[in-house]
Amino acid sequence: MFLLKTIYMRRVMKSQFWSQEQVRKFQLESLQGLLDHARRSVPFYTKKLASIGPVESLADLRKLPIISREEYLNAGTDIYSRDLKYYKKDDLRERGTSGSLTGASFRIKYDDRAWDYLEAIYARSFFNQGYNPLFKMAYYWHEPLKPKFHNAFGLFRRHYIPCTLPIKRQMLELTSHRFKFIHYFSSPLYYISRIISKRDAAKIRPKAIFTHAEILSQTMKQRIERTFQTKVYDQYGTTEFVRMAWTCPICGEYHVDDDSIILEVLDSQGDPVKPGEVGRVVVTGLVNYLLPLIRYEMGDYAIVSKEKPKCRRGLQLLTEIVGRDKDYILNEKKELVPPRAVIDVLDPISGLDIFQVIQQESGDIDVLFKSSMHGVKNEIVARLKGLLGESVKVNPKRQEPKISSRGKLRLVYRT
Repeated sequence: MFLLKTIYMRRVMKSQFWSQEQVRKFQLESLQGLLDHARRSVPFYTKKLASIGPVESLADLRKLPIISREEYLNAGTDIYSRDLKYYKKDDLRERGTSGSLTGASFRIKYDDRAWDYLEAIYARSFFNQGYNPLFKMAYYWHEPLKPKFHNAFGLFRRHYIPCTLPIKRQMLELTSHRFKFIHYFSSPLYYISRIISKRDAAKIRPKAIFTHAEILSQTMKQRIERTFQTKVYDQYGTTEFVRMAWTCPICGEYHVDDDSIILEVLDSQGDPVKPGEVGRVVVTGLVNYLLPLIRYEMGDYAIVSKEKPKCRRGLQLLTEIVGRDKDYILNEKKELVPPRAVIDVLDPISGLDIFQVIQQESGDIDVLFKSSMHGVKNEIVARLKGLLGESVKVNPKRQEPKISSRGKLRLVYRT
């Protein structure tokens, strides 16, 4: 398995520099093979694709229906390939989705071939962002990390920081070990960057910080970089597809892993958005034959870049991962306000340790916040009313924000 991962690693380090024509050719051939398999071997798709003709170009992808997570959940075991019965439990990798979007989780199953390829795609993002596998990396996560074969040779070692640790204990872990690399959820690290002293921050000087799992606005990124005097690189991934996009040190935007997925950014009518516009993310995985996910609606929104890659890679660019539908809140005109706008307006408040903006079904805004300074509450209200409108009711509560069991501190969301 380690040998297969090494082979895949060499392959994907080369394929990222394919021309866009080569990338599209690979995607089309991979898609056609996946569709043939899905029609034959996956009961869900045998029915779903019965009346759909052959896909002869990537433009034909639009013939296929967009499928939500709820639809997959309702399909039960019909979403898995019939080939699953030939695998022993030890031959499978299995992961559960967080359920943060729908409240329900489902199990993603991979065979060794798919998992090893996806792990190579995952590792590529780190290498491209400056990671050196000889150094131990701080790793914030919701469950203990299992040792891997290469750890015995001093490679890719990770120091587990449980997401259940209080924030000051997390700070102690980071200051005590002086890691060369840090891999963290965006919001908890943003929290640390707001409250850590200059003296303690000086003890944390990694070569690079990698954020993931949550939105990272430019304001958050800039504050973390100022605090720890290093570069922050974001990664966009999900349990379903592992890694999907990552910020390029040269381009400054997100490269999509086009040699692993087909990522579409669509408007409300299902048409591709223009560069610079926000659209909903729809993804087709090209690797996992045990659980094919074809035109799978993520519930995420992203912005397609107006720029061309400066780094010679043939992978498409996204300017921003905006967040999920429930990360938007409504202003007094019932218009959607992106989470970054809310973060930007609250970030400059002096003495504000952290905040969590929650819009209730009524439209009222609850703000959970921590601060030892007077006047912060009034400034929160004034700034949010300035953004959302005077008629919006804002209820600040001096209370620790809620962190999920999987370690996510959602700074802005709608119930």
